[in-house]
Amino acid sequence: MKKLLSILIATFFLSNIVTYAQKENNPFTEIALTQAKRKDPISKENTPISRSIIQTANAYLYNNTVCIDFNETLPTVTITLINESTGETVYSETCDAPTNISINLDEESCGNYSIQIESDEAFLYGSFTL
Repeated sequence: MKKLLSILIATFFLSNIVTYAQKENNPFTEIALTQAKRKDPISKENTPISRSIIQTANAYLYNNTVCIDFNETLPTVTITLINESTGETVYSETCDAPTNISINLDEESCGNYSIQIESDEAFLYGSFTL
């Protein structure tokens, strides 16, 4: 019984060490995006339109590069990055049917930035620190 208890305790501590190491060595930082509410669309039959529970896009910060992965095809998307301390728009682009976008921010100063991803179907926003 003592041997089994020792093995369980050792396994518990080793699993915590491995989990901590994975978090520390991961170069990607997820940018938490919030989806703003849009007016609920109504179909022609006057019934609600079903929507996916999967978020439209995910954003990550890798060194000084913002990576955006789109989980569904959107016809047109506008991406805007704003320096929160100055209010300056440091990046703004409209893309047609994007799947993955990388935005290099090496030339920008350290600080807090906000991101906005807007299409006819969704509006996502979040913030991150360089």
